[in-house]
Amino acid sequence: MDEFAAEGVFDRVAQGHECRYPKKRMGCDILGRQYLGNSDFSFTSYMSGGLDEVIEERSQTPLVLDTATGLMLNPYDEAASFCSLIQGMGEPVIWTPFEIYEIMV
Repeated sequence: MDEFAAEGVFDRVAQGHECRYPKKRMGCDILGRQYLGNSDFSFTSYMSGGLDEVIEERSQTPLVLDTATGLMLNPYDEAASFCSLIQGMGEPVIWTPFEIYEIMV
């Protein structure tokens, strides 16, 4: 892993650059993002406040979870629409969809 860190792979991925290494999509997650100042953020899961139940009640699209990882198997656009359903609920955060990949190094 050190050689990838030395090449700046992780910095480029964090900045939104496409990774040249093979990757495998694992799923999506919804995290609540709260700015703490000094460029620091805090994250919380939508599941910790029971918002998965709200999504299941309000959405016509079923929430499909991977039992091994807890990640959503729904496409990213569906995860984004789930965020719209729960904005302003639970923790005082901005609910944001994330697509999770395993980088095959």
